[in-house]
Amino acid sequence: MQAYIAWKDFLNNDALKSVLSMLTDDRTRQIKDNRRYIGVLVDVLKFTCTHRLAQRGHDESEGNCNAGNFLDLLQLIGRHDETVAQRLVVVPQNAKYTSNEIQNELIGVMAKLVQNTIAGGELDPHLTQCGLGRNLPPYQAAS
Repeated sequence: MQAYIAWKDFLNNDALKSVLSMLTDDRTRQIKDNRRYIGVLVDVLKFTCTHRLAQRGHDESEGNCNAGNFLDLLQLIGRHDETVAQRLVVVPQNAKYTSNEIQNELIGVMAKLVQNTIAGGELDPHLTQCGLGRNLPPYQAAS
């Protein structure tokens, strides 16, 4: 009888999850984290743009105490948000999306969205999923 109970417990355990479902769960989490991170980048850019603050500093090298408003705000948010902190430390340099080219591209996309909104055009649903094109509440750290 104990063997039967142990076998039933084993069947109910998450250890038997299929590889496909584990990969799907991981991919879903990764997409959610990516959208959250891009949303934070957009929020920081919105903040610096609406307050007419310079995005970049004179020296944006690693460890500089004044790397510019954009990077400094991301560092500040990273102290309170694990997803952002991981992105700024763990991922490769080209996946951080903090370069001035990416900043300019995101600002350009935000400008197009403002123009479309003023002109009464439709918003791309893919852009609204990551925070572009909608009125977001002030930034809130993940709970």
